[in-house]
Amino acid sequence: MNARMWCGVAAVCALALVGHAHPRVVAIGDLHGDYDKSVEVLREAGVIDAELRWVGGGAVVVQCGDLTDRGDRMNDIIALFEKLKPEAEAAGGEVVTLLGNHEVMNLVGDLRYVHPKTLAEAGGREGHMARYDPVTGDIGKVLMKYPTVVERADTLFVHAGFLLEHAKMGVERVNQGMWDAIAAGRAGERSPLMGSKGPVWVREQVAAAAAGDCASVHAALAGLPSQPKRMVVGHTIQRGGTVGEFCNGAFYAIDIAMSTFIARADYLAYLEIAGGAATVRGRARDEL
Repeated sequence: MNARMWCGVAAVCALALVGHAHPRVVAIGDLHGDYDKSVEVLREAGVIDAELRWVGGGAVVVQCGDLTDRGDRMNDIIALFEKLKPEAEAAGGEVVTLLGNHEVMNLVGDLRYVHPKTLAEAGGREGHMARYDPVTGDIGKVLMKYPTVVERADTLFVHAGFLLEHAKMGVERVNQGMWDAIAAGRAGERSPLMGSKGPVWVREQVAAAAAGDCASVHAALAGLPSQPKRMVVGHTIQRGGTVGEFCNGAFYAIDIAMSTFIARADYLAYLEIAGGAATVRGRARDEL
């Protein structure tokens, strides 16, 4: 099945894939089923109020994947972000949610990291798989609208990494290729996009950048027609609740294990891009 159907209206696809100039962008890393921390970081960024209503005006929120797994309220987090999308649009803003490897795992039936409470709420494994089916599932159809990579504010956002080979494909082809691979089921697992060097799985790019080798980052950014200024990823946890800033500000790794289902600590951070500059916001508290 061709996954183009998941884009729905062409204008919606264009919104998801094409870069826009906005006064403020908030990038949020992996949330892994922690609903309370999801609400907290959105409130800390000033884009929702106590009633969970969008108050961010023309701001753009990009959540870099892995809303799902580990914690016990992944479905509620997905619902929250879906609720905010039309509210943000009506105010001139935008909420973008990217595919992470854990969204992909749920879509293809890999439930190793789904919380037992979430499975029980669906009536067991089969019920959960039915909800996350990419063709017929109520949640699966929502996730199949999530792009893998977007450009906003001269910045490339992706879950795990973006290599030169992905840049040569281009943003639109990478997104479509991921949707097609997921919709193809087992046959789609052979796609390089779904492999260990795919954009929702690769870790070598973060490891290299952290070691001072920025060649992969610079090559990928230069390989895109738009030549964005920086790349922002999640996926690879940065220790101590501190966002990783590498390559003279050309590469940010923003997964700090905010979910309390991963780290026994109270970490909170997001990356704010405004006026062409990127600034890390947040705090790290003592272990719980």
